[in-house]
Amino acid sequence: MLPYIVIILAVVYFVMKGTGFLDEFSKSRRTQDDPEEQQGWRLLDRMRNDSEMNRRLEIFKEFLGDNNEDEDE
Repeated sequence: MLPYIVIILAVVYFVMKGTGFLDEFSKSRRTQDDPEEQQGWRLLDRMRNDSEMNRRLEIFKEFLGDNNEDEDE
């Protein structure tokens, strides 16, 4: 029974791929996900340009730099 299901699914896949329905479906899914993805990129851009965040990162880098120097000795 399982081989028949696999064969039927393969035929359906190739028919959908041949007619272009599968490509259109994947394009529509990508465009639906874009607003969320763009929102994430906008948030990252805001964080990059945030002076408070940059100050925190510099302090963290200094802390890690001091830590690494202590381990080398």
